[in-house]
Amino acid sequence: MISKFLKLFFFPVALFLILLIFILRKLILIRFGLIHTERFGHLIGNFEIYNIERNNYPKECKKTLDVFSFSGRFGNSIIKKKIKRKILFLPNFLGQLIYQLLKIINLRQHLISDYSWGYDMYNLVYKHKSLIQLTPDEEFQGQRILHKIFDKKKKLVALYMRDDTFNQSMFKNEKNIHEYRNSNINDYNLVLNYLSQNNYQVVRLGRKFSQKMKEDANLYDYAFSEKQSDFLDIYIPSKIDFFISTNTGVEVPATFIFKKKGLYVNLLPYGAIHHCRWVPYSVLLFKKIYKNNKLMSIKDIFMYEVMNFDKTEQYENLKLKIIDNSPEEILEATKEFIEYRKNKIFNYKNDEDAQLQKKFWNIYKENFNFDKKKSYLIFYKNNFVFDHDMSTCIVSPSFLRNNPLFLN
Repeated sequence: MISKFLKLFFFPVALFLILLIFILRKLILIRFGLIHTERFGHLIGNFEIYNIERNNYPKECKKTLDVFSFSGRFGNSIIKKKIKRKILFLPNFLGQLIYQLLKIINLRQHLISDYSWGYDMYNLVYKHKSLIQLTPDEEFQGQRILHKIFDKKKKLVALYMRDDTFNQSMFKNEKNIHEYRNSNINDYNLVLNYLSQNNYQVVRLGRKFSQKMKEDANLYDYAFSEKQSDFLDIYIPSKIDFFISTNTGVEVPATFIFKKKGLYVNLLPYGAIHHCRWVPYSVLLFKKIYKNNKLMSIKDIFMYEVMNFDKTEQYENLKLKIIDNSPEEILEATKEFIEYRKNKIFNYKNDEDAQLQKKFWNIYKENFNFDKKKSYLIFYKNNFVFDHDMSTCIVSPSFLRNNPLFLN
């Protein structure tokens, strides 16, 4: 937060700059934006989506002079330095003050939007190279460190999952706002055993967890390691073969910067489909939601507007029960992903599986395109129409097969 002293001291400066940009608005539109640093996904995602749209779709972006500042008490120092080299920055206290004043006096044309909050709604990320890149010196440094931890002859898999420990320590005012997204590390033991036995190495990435991951020669819990650093948080994802994620946001370096492939398990909210589907050859495995002891279908999830519930209390208010994926479901989805990525086409066990997949995406497309005004579609432009042929994503075939009520 901007201290009261700095606000008072720079208030006249901020007012003068606002008056100046107002006078110059007919010559050039000067805009101010904030990059939120405290959540990894938004630190990288918001910046990447902004740059991709501005640099690759100039006809859709007005000619402006854009100025940014960081907003947040902490954030990955490596990423922040790399971002500052790419765009125009004001000191945080001054930029935040100008941004707040522009909102108060309703000069919103001078504010930069949060660019879909870093969600890749239009299949942009995998089509364009990231502006955030590792330098040769960083590559050399990273190789030296990883050589001591991993066997470079084995493929490396990243596990991204979450519990409440990090949020409770960093965002104490939020309590358990995202508790519905949590999962238990013990539910991953089956897939960890499978990957280890098949000569994969697995590393759990992230910070601050309540439970340690099981470890062996092929399983490494970086989250409890003394080697944690802002640099390795970025470098390790650059070397993985694929990832298993619960859509935590921590996987964004792997997807947005290094264009890695992977699968999403224990996926919630269902609105994450809108952006996870653009990860090439991805497999989606959802948490199950029960209403009145009955599994909610994908149609119900659209109808009751549960699609993008992003707070635990929203599920509680409707008395919905959330069921995590079983260890067997996670293992089966991982096997499906490995096969799918290898073959670039999924070999369904039977025609029924193929029809179930088609049925899901037809229901999704029909409801998605029906009404852009609903809350879970607020980030989309009115002329965007979803067509699944643009995506190589699939829903776990075993999940659809074993949960027939889901497509009723």
